[in-house]
Order: sequence, then structure tokens, then C-alpha cells
Amino acid sequence: MVVGDRIRQLRLHKRMTQSELVGGLTSIAYLSRVENGNTKPSLKFICSIAPKLGVKVEDLIEQQGAADAERRIGRIYCQFQKEKNITDEDLSFLRLNATDLYPTSVHLKVYTILIYYSSKLNIDLEEAYRVYELSKRFISEQVESGLEEEFFYYYRACGAMYFRKQNYMKASYYDGLREELLAHVTDRREIANFYLDMSITKQEILTDQTVSLFYAQKAYDLFLEINDQKQIASVLITMGIQYHMNQKLDKSVEFLTRARETIDPDNSYFLGIIEFHLGRVQATKGNPEIAIEYYLRSLQYFGDLDAANKRICVYRGLVEVYIEIKEWDKVEYYLNKGLSTVDPERFPSLYIDLVSIQAGTYRFRQDEARYEKEMQRIINLGIECQQFIPVMKLAKQMASYYYEKRAYKKAANYFMMAMEYEEELTLERCF
Repeated sequence: MVVGDRIRQLRLHKRMTQSELVGGLTSIAYLSRVENGNTKPSLKFICSIAPKLGVKVEDLIEQQGAADAERRIGRIYCQFQKEKNITDEDLSFLRLNATDLYPTSVHLKVYTILIYYSSKLNIDLEEAYRVYELSKRFISEQVESGLEEEFFYYYRACGAMYFRKQNYMKASYYDGLREELLAHVTDRREIANFYLDMSITKQEILTDQTVSLFYAQKAYDLFLEINDQKQIASVLITMGIQYHMNQKLDKSVEFLTRARETIDPDNSYFLGIIEFHLGRVQATKGNPEIAIEYYLRSLQYFGDLDAANKRICVYRGLVEVYIEIKEWDKVEYYLNKGLSTVDPERFPSLYIDLVSIQAGTYRFRQDEARYEKEMQRIINLGIECQQFIPVMKLAKQMASYYYEKRAYKKAANYFMMAMEYEEELTLERCF
């Protein structure tokens, strides 16, 4: 790869325009000639743009030998596995080498880091998916002998990306691939993390949480063995949520309370999650006023934390409670708070939840034409975003709605849609 190609590739990775890269330094025309290979850039020019691209000058002007590059990639990978962090220079180096021809073992390391980084650390799901698609050109679907552990971590990155995209069926698919390779993983902490990932993914796609709780218990036992208190608390919260979903409310409160007793009292993020789910339990028990108290405390804990998705969940909980007690001004207030916070691209499932609740308010107001039109739009959006679980639920809801109105043809159409997605989801779960 020549210098111009490297500059262009890094600029595009950073989503910089040509003017943003060379503004105040030189002309866009000069940069275009460099990127197209028509002009050899000066050392002064390279030194001026290297910091903007987050890369060492020598990485732009020197073509490292394959052996040296592989060794550096190996060092970056080992450090990333330990620290779950990476410097801008190392990240840029990996991007420069992502499309070079290396053995599968090297590509696994490069793409594991790039996908995981954009999915979990510097969340940019569009970039994560672009890199994921690129990775499939270089990484075989067949696990190569001797590379089982590397494939395990690559699948972890892919699953994390799909979970962030709220495509839980695809995340579950990658969890299944990881499970097949679990015997090749020696790190007890990573095995425990896998069980927790599996539990949380199953939680999103299964109605009965027995399987989710099975994996959560396995994670708990391992975290207890290695004395990881933070992850122990995380598993206890997860089990509290799952017991609630199985309608075992007292068990849910027990596990959420144990989690609260385990965590650092300064951990506002975990405390906010616990208060929210204790509120959900109270809402299920038919204690809306107590539920509201928990929800509001949860919002206080989240405060200014980078926890938009959690705040949206609390807003949704408050909307549902206020609908139940018919305080419509509060319904509108918290619904608007949720809709103004949610990013449809980052949190499609939450967005669909909120706009479907909003559509339901049109029905309460007897504006059925608007309700029907909005629900169809939401279902189409869900299909487009591959949010098939909420699509199935909303299709069932519309089937019942039209059946009650004796619009039997429309009811049948929605019922068939719901059954189609339910069968498809069942097949994926079995796989």
C-alpha cells in the first residue's frame, strides 16, 4: 500500500473530509493528488497530518515487513486482551493492515480488536458493522485447527456488535459458535464472561428464563471462585431481572437486594439499575406509587452518567405506570422525555417500544385511523431494523385489534405475519 492509499484509508476510517484533514495546511487539490498516487507527499506534509490521523509518521512512510507487522499486531492483541484498551496509534496501525494479505491468525487478531472497539469501547455501530462485513472477506466461516481460541474471541466481538444493535437473535447465533469452542478457552474469567453473555442474550429472546438462569448461575459460580465482586453483583442483578420475568417476584427482590449489598456504594450506575428493577417488581405487584419512587431514585443515580439507554428504560417504566393510574399529563411528559433521548439507530428496540406506546395513546383518544397508520409504520420499521421479536408482538397486537373490530381479513393478515416471525425465531433458537 503506497503512502497516498494509507492516508486516504485512515482519513475515511476517521470520517474526515479532505478539507478537515488539510485545512490550514495545504490545498484539497494537493491532498487529492497524493491520495490518488499522482504526487509524492513531502515529509513536512506527512508530519503535519500524522497527528490528525492518529498514527506515527513512520507508519505512513515506511512499509513494514510482513514479519515485523505480524509481531506488532500480536503485541497489540495481547495487550488489548489484558487491558481492553488501545492507543490511537495502534488502532490506526491495525486499520492500515486490515486489508493486507496475512494468515488467518493475524486477521483474527486485527478484526477482533477493530469490531470489539467500535462495539463496546468507542461505540460506533455503523463502523463496527462495516469492519465486520470486511472481516468476512478475510476470515473463513470454518474454524481452523489450532486457532479455536482466536475464533472464540472473534465471535465474541461479532456477538457484542449484534447485541449492541439489539439484534439479539444474531447475537445468540455467535454465542452458540463460542459455546462450541469453550473447551479451548483456559482463562476462567473469560469463561465466566461467556456464561454471563449467554445468559443476558437468552434473556432477550426467551419467554421462560430457566435457561437464562442456568447460564447466570454458572457465571456466578465462576466469578465467586475468582472473587470478582463487580461481576458477582452484575450476575445477581441479571438473575433478579430474570426471576422477575418468570414472575418469581420475591426471588427477584432477594437477588436485587443481594446485589445492592455487594456493590460499592459509589457505583451509581449499578444502583440506578437496581432501583429501576425494584420499581418494575413493585409495578408488577400492583404498587404504582412505590414503583414511581424507585424509578425516580433510579433517574437520580443515573444523573449525568453516559447511560442514555437506561434512562430511556426508566422513562418507559414511568409512562407505563402513569398510564395505569391515568395521569395523562405525566404520561405525555415522560413519553416525550424518552422520545427526545432515544436514538433509533443505536437503540431500535427501545425506540419501537416507545413509539408503539405513543401509538397506543392515539387509540385511547379514539383516533383509530392514526393508531392503525402508526402501528403499520412501526412494524415496517421493525422489519427494516431486523427487530423481529417486537415485530411479532406488535403483529399479534394488531391481529387482536382488528379481530375485535371484526375486520377479519386484516386480523388474519397480521396473525399470519406474527406466526411467520414466530416460526422463524423458533427455528433460529433451535439452531
